Amino acid sequence: MLSSLRINDLAIIEDAKIEYDNGLNIMTGETGSGKSIIIDSINAIRGERSSRELISANADCAKVTAVFDNVNEKVVALLKDYDIDCSDGSLIIQRIIKENRNICKINGENVTVSVLRLIGDHLVNIHGQNDNQTLLNEDNHIGYIDKIASNGVLLSEYKEKFRQLKEINKRLKKLTMDENEKERRLEALAYQISEIEGADIKIGEKAELTARKNKQLNTEKIKSAFSNADGLLNGSEDKNGITSLLYELKNALTSVSDCYEEISEQLSAVDNCISLMQDTSSFVINELSAFDDGISDINTIEERLDLIYRLSRKYGNTEADILMYLESIKQEYEDISLNEEKVGKLTDEYNSVLEELLVISDKLTQTRIDAGKAFSEKIMRELTFLDMPDVKFEVRVSQGSITANGKDEVRFLISANAGQELRPMAKIASGGELSRIMLAIKCVLTDLDDVDTLIFDEIDSGVSGRAAEKIGYKLREVSGYSQVICVTHLAQIAAFATNHLFIEKSTSGNVTRTTVRQLDFEARKAEIARIMGGSVITEATLLSAEEMLRRAEK
Repeated sequence: MLSSLRINDLAIIEDAKIEYDNGLNIMTGETGSGKSIIIDSINAIRGERSSRELISANADCAKVTAVFDNVNEKVVALLKDYDIDCSDGSLIIQRIIKENRNICKINGENVTVSVLRLIGDHLVNIHGQNDNQTLLNEDNHIGYIDKIASNGVLLSEYKEKFRQLKEINKRLKKLTMDENEKERRLEALAYQISEIEGADIKIGEKAELTARKNKQLNTEKIKSAFSNADGLLNGSEDKNGITSLLYELKNALTSVSDCYEEISEQLSAVDNCISLMQDTSSFVINELSAFDDGISDINTIEERLDLIYRLSRKYGNTEADILMYLESIKQEYEDISLNEEKVGKLTDEYNSVLEELLVISDKLTQTRIDAGKAFSEKIMRELTFLDMPDVKFEVRVSQGSITANGKDEVRFLISANAGQELRPMAKIASGGELSRIMLAIKCVLTDLDDVDTLIFDEIDSGVSGRAAEKIGYKLREVSGYSQVICVTHLAQIAAFATNHLFIEKSTSGNVTRTTVRQLDFEARKAEIARIMGGSVITEATLLSAEEMLRRAEK
């Protein structure tokens, strides 16, 4: 759960530390006091987009630090993948927003915003007014039911079969081309195969030809160097070469070897030199002979290199790439040539996978129907409690085309008033009804959700009176399973807080600041009276506020 939040230099919050408990944390305050900035701060540590415009005037950066206690095992496992220790269940997340960049830290380790978002999604779930729109989007309804039905494993099996089916279908489409297109493709493939095979490309040939070309271009220079080397090694009519001199050196040292034993090591070294010079002499002579006997035509080499260059531009950068491409087009040629046989085999494979897919799809359909019925009953019980006694809610599962999620279309239908037919929520539900429906869904999904902290940002939109009191009661009930943080403007909801936080804005000169105070019972009574009665708080209003608090505690 989120135990504390520290905000520095974010918008009009200069320095605020907020302590949360594991129950129902209510935040109240005048409109514009800074409640939305606190939600923005929590969104920042969840990895959501943060604007540099949030940095307070005269500050270099904004900083948000959140401390979580007793984090769930899924978060601990995710952090382990990033070598971040969270074995004691405590977590410190920090987001520093600067002009040009953001710095994100988890337990002191730098992480990317995407990692922060991944972890944040498993720590905090924020429900705001925009979430009502996701409820209206029927594409999202199937996800709620799959969660209720615990369809994770079954859905994964289905998606894998669906992927296989699409792949087979893609191959079938490639093979089942019309006859004219088939002939054109075969002709093009035959030309490419003939061109590459006719070139008889060898791996490493380009490098070898380039080396030969370089030798040919420097023939005279190389021959001159080798001739000079031969003279130095083997001598001439009027001058001894290195090899002859080494033999003379050996003879001179050998002449004293019988009386000077220490000379043996030097004699061995001279023998090694003679052997090396003889090897070098053989190499030089052979190379000179090769140049005399095997001079290649430079034009032939350049023509071959030009052919390889042209092929590489069309079929691959290297000889290996060209030969790999050759194998692929030969396979394609064979596939098209024998496409009737292959189409038959692929069709059989397609039908087999489709049959397996439909079996899994039928299982998904049944689980969704069963889960939809149970879900509808639970939602209606919750909505009846939330002051919608005449509501009818139905999860309608109908058959559609095969998609990545199955062959089902799932829609939430509602009748909010007696005698009214069931219709899509987008055509019936008001803002207040949507807020209560979303709260009901959250209540039903609480046991399945692995997020420990739920935040409701102005869930009271469009409701008042008894309905608001029911929402407050339900939020208090949910807080028994998950930590709940709620921003509200309604006294009926605020009265149920286990931790009441007051957000207050003050101005000193040209500076506006927001502060956060934890309220005791008397301060809570005054704040609830303010919400109920406005700027003028009477004794009667205070008594009414106290009664509301006493009743909520019961």
